[in-house]
Amino acid sequence: MWISFKGLFVPFMLPDRGRTIPLLLSAARRRAAVLHVTAELDVSQRLACRVLDQHRSTQRKAPRRPDDEAALTQAIIDLATQYGRYGYRRITALLHAEGWCCNHKRVERIWRAEGLKRCLPGSRNAGACG
Repeated sequence: MWISFKGLFVPFMLPDRGRTIPLLLSAARRRAAVLHVTAELDVSQRLACRVLDQHRSTQRKAPRRPDDEAALTQAIIDLATQYGRYGYRRITALLHAEGWCCNHKRVERIWRAEGLKRCLPGSRNAGACG
């Protein structure tokens, strides 16, 4: 199936039959691609979303970060420096004991973003932990 895209014909296949457009992994990249296409080729948001296989609700809904993200990040860093051998799962349990309402996936995402790692006993990179 071909779609006329401002005088250009672009191959387009329905999602149930396969993809011709490369898969853009994150929602932020898909949003940026739709904005780029609408600005450069002067097409509607509806057509750009259809061609790039992006839901319009995802395009219009602004991403939001939780209000307590900075405080939670600081609490995770403090606990990781205090308990160097604990991983993100045990840190999650300590956060629950302190009264934080967060799941292990959120703690792991922050853990990776901050570049934290466990200190193993007798490891050579013990100085790099924390």
